[in-house]
Amino acid sequence: MIPSSCNEPGSADTVGGQTHDISRSGVCLIADKEIPLGTQMEILLVMLDTNEIVQKKGIIIWSTSYGDNMYRMGIKLQESKLKPVPLVLRTIMALAQAQRKKEPV
Repeated sequence: MIPSSCNEPGSADTVGGQTHDISRSGVCLIADKEIPLGTQMEILLVMLDTNEIVQKKGIIIWSTSYGDNMYRMGIKLQESKLKPVPLVLRTIMALAQAQRKKEPV
């Protein structure tokens, strides 16, 4: 999962969460606040290896309850297409590197 946050354009009210699924044209966000369908959003994905921020615009197209006070929301991207494979591979490599640092020598 990639740490992420989103907010309505021009709003300081940010919803933090993590991506669950990511594709060329959309992102599934898991967050503790439900966002109404049709809401225009700016989503920020924080890459774990370099803290690079990938910023995209999209719209909430579906939402469902996900456990206690958690929500899964589908964000359809409106801008250029993401390249999900490199993003996911970078995330896996960063998590593996962090795990290696935690292992005893």
